Amino acid sequence: MRNTPKTNVEIITEIMEFSRCGALAQLFIMDSVARHAERVAAASLDELKSMEGGLISPAAWKATAAEIAEKMRKHLTPEREPVSVSAHEIERG
Repeated sequence: MRNTPKTNVEIITEIMEFSRCGALAQLFIMDSVARHAERVAAASLDELKSMEGGLISPAAWKATAAEIAEKMRKHLTPEREPVSVSAHEIERG
């Protein structure tokens, strides 16, 4: 039996793969991460001022949020190939 605490990756993986809520847990985690990252990335450094003097600088937190927000946007809204429909197909309905 394991005596050491689980890592962050292990606990998120456990939630996403073995939740009683099934795939809804994955959706919840992805949505939560995307929304929080967007909010922090959009915040001004003034709004993050309360973090000054702490373990993580506001600028580093904001930069991390911006990177995560961008990756989540790309993952959740992938570019779609344009659909090509001929005039003949449109006429046929």
